[in-house]
Amino acid sequence: MDLKSYPKEYARITLASIKTPAEFFQGMSGEGRGYLKPLAYMLVSGIIYNIGIFLGFFVYPESISLFSSAGFFLTAVLSFLLIIFSIIQTCLYIGLMHLAVLIVGGKAKFNDTFKVVCYSFSPLNFAWIFGFGTFLAISFKNMAVMLVSLPLMMALFVCLLYIYYIEVIGLSVTSGITRLRAFAAVLIQLFIYTMIVFILLMVLVLFFMFTQPINYSYSPAPYNTQSYGKYSTDIRNYEIYNTTVYAGSTPQIDGIVDTRDAWYEGEKIYTIARGKNYNITTKHDFENIYILMEWEGPPEWEDMMALYFEQDGSTQDFTLTSGLADNYYQGHYKYGPDSFRDAHYDSGYTVSEVQNGNLKSSYTDGSWKLEWQIPMKSGDEFDIYIDTYPTQVGFSILNDRNGASGIWPPSADMYDPKTWGSMTIVDGKKI
Repeated sequence: MDLKSYPKEYARITLASIKTPAEFFQGMSGEGRGYLKPLAYMLVSGIIYNIGIFLGFFVYPESISLFSSAGFFLTAVLSFLLIIFSIIQTCLYIGLMHLAVLIVGGKAKFNDTFKVVCYSFSPLNFAWIFGFGTFLAISFKNMAVMLVSLPLMMALFVCLLYIYYIEVIGLSVTSGITRLRAFAAVLIQLFIYTMIVFILLMVLVLFFMFTQPINYSYSPAPYNTQSYGKYSTDIRNYEIYNTTVYAGSTPQIDGIVDTRDAWYEGEKIYTIARGKNYNITTKHDFENIYILMEWEGPPEWEDMMALYFEQDGSTQDFTLTSGLADNYYQGHYKYGPDSFRDAHYDSGYTVSEVQNGNLKSSYTDGSWKLEWQIPMKSGDEFDIYIDTYPTQVGFSILNDRNGASGIWPPSADMYDPKTWGSMTIVDGKKI
């Protein structure tokens, strides 16, 4: 069959296998024992379905940023591995189906079973429409519109279930067995197939459990799982407390960490203080410095986080007697985690009348998340001002509830900048 006439033949096979599967498979005996035609049909049906599902998946902005962050090479490698896995999965599926047919007493040849499975993919030519519609309805994130997704998901489920109906009819015709036996063959195949997949998954889980080193550090953010840039645990060695603030996109300061925030663009550091594990990530967009803090803790707000900056031009001398000494904190702990304050140092720390910056927090699944927005060019004479790159400022994070105990560095003292770390703001992106 030439390519010019193939679309018409493809449409005929699709409609006939769905509308009258018994008649379709009875007339299939005249096709001979070729594998190419049914294989091509299965591949085209699978491609059409997967393209529709991927288009629906890309309705979400998070999906686009997820693929862009993975990079072209990684995406290509994952796509290639997925294709290889699908080929292996399909071969296993067809082989087990023929074995199940023989178990129930069928006398079909392997070529007949192969054709039945390949042509049973015909509902996928319509299933992608319902899959795409489901993604589209959910993307509106509106309850009334999202209710439309329920019948669409039901229609998608019916299409996928109809594949098994076509297999039952096709196997009963080509194998000379009753439909009840054909149904039993499908159930046997699904059982064996599921058990094999389950065993393989368990083997993979055990493999990673026994081959990966045990890591007791806590990393609560599902969208901020890049490896740590620095581990900072030695409270005596102040020189290790240096972080680089790279340029990146603007995150949404709402206390909720998701892919749109792109925190993977920043340097992620890990520190232990007061018996807790803290994850700290920083980046900037040339207007603001953004800081994400994450740690495990009780749902009751028992902290009073404070950020301290000290600027002396583009380098750091760690003294409060010159330059700009800037402070952002949440106020007394009883006012809650979102009680934002902007302060400065002028012969003592003073709360500023003009509050520049922002802070939002959230508590989910046993962990706190704080997202800070610190202006780099607020115009306030007491705030840090970054207009050249690289610029180094003194930086520390303290819990000011009980005596301003240090978090980063763990032994930082609010009145002794020599115990603070260094923050270097650069105009390049993290490589």
